[in-house]
Amino acid sequence: MINMNSKERFLSIMKYQQVDRMMVWDFGYWPETVKRWETEGLPENVDISKFLGIDVRWKLLEVKTGPFPPFEEEVIEEKDDTVIMKDDWGRIIKWANSEEKRRSTFPQFIEFPVKNRIDFKEYCNRLNPVDEGRYPKNWSTLIEKYKNRDYPLGIHIDGLFGFIRQIIGLENLSLLFYDDPVFVEEVMEYHMNFVLEYAKPILNQIELDFAIFWEDMAYNKGSLVSPELVRKLMLPRYKKITDLLHQYKIDLIWVDSDGTVKELIPIWLDAGINVFFPAEQGNCENRIGDWRKKYGKEVRIIGGIDKFEVAKGKKAIENQITKNLHLIQEGGFIPILDHSVPPIVSLTDYQYYLELVRNIKM
Repeated sequence: MINMNSKERFLSIMKYQQVDRMMVWDFGYWPETVKRWETEGLPENVDISKFLGIDVRWKLLEVKTGPFPPFEEEVIEEKDDTVIMKDDWGRIIKWANSEEKRRSTFPQFIEFPVKNRIDFKEYCNRLNPVDEGRYPKNWSTLIEKYKNRDYPLGIHIDGLFGFIRQIIGLENLSLLFYDDPVFVEEVMEYHMNFVLEYAKPILNQIELDFAIFWEDMAYNKGSLVSPELVRKLMLPRYKKITDLLHQYKIDLIWVDSDGTVKELIPIWLDAGINVFFPAEQGNCENRIGDWRKKYGKEVRIIGGIDKFEVAKGKKAIENQITKNLHLIQEGGFIPILDHSVPPIVSLTDYQYYLELVRNIKM
């Protein structure tokens, strides 16, 4: 069979079609991982993806889909290792005082820009969906470049839960579902319309391969909001967005959510969302085989490989591939570590894992 490029291979796997070989992808590497690998044989300042033989990864449109203009970043307090600052979403955060450390740590959220309806009304001044500043200056050039791409290209969408979490905060949002559910619904409705309005002109200009909702609405024991509320508040709005995407022949619609998402899978499927990333393993309860048995080939996976197991050596790595092999060979499943590669994974073990993936017979 003729060799495919990443775009062709991705679409063939996700659509259960014949493919030349399995995709070899990952989600990047912690800075500490790179430092470790450099002591184990990785050349310094090398393109790591090329060194490892990673296929060209998916890309997202270079369009600003958050608040615009973004808030001006402002340092409020600076110490040796940390900084308290306002970020581009208007949140007050405490974070590591170096870009390198930020790549492997999470910020501590101190204050969020929206606390009530008045705050949200003001925030909406930064949510003009058709502001030309959302597009890069070379947009027309990019449109032409995208036509000849060899990689999957998608559009990013801050999810209905994900967006409101970004501006209100997880704890505050959790209380709002009880204290003022009408306000929660108002924000979700506004955001849905915002997404529809910024997406339409883009979809009229570019043929895309996928769309991805960023949600992060689960932890290791399950959903952060009840499935009943998800069905009531989010499902109808998801469907309006996915209906638009389907009009433009985008039928691979991802959701990116960490945690145990098994109780959300049927809702997302009803909403037209059919690709699940990263299918986190470890101490999460995401049983991919059970999903496929219950929901059939509508379930597609990108992820699903336990990074902690890959760190344990060849036997554990082989077990990760073996237990998923029939699902991978069936299609609709691209195995990737369920996050960036952490420093507990040696270069030798990671190369062994990649070689096993590369040699899977499809």
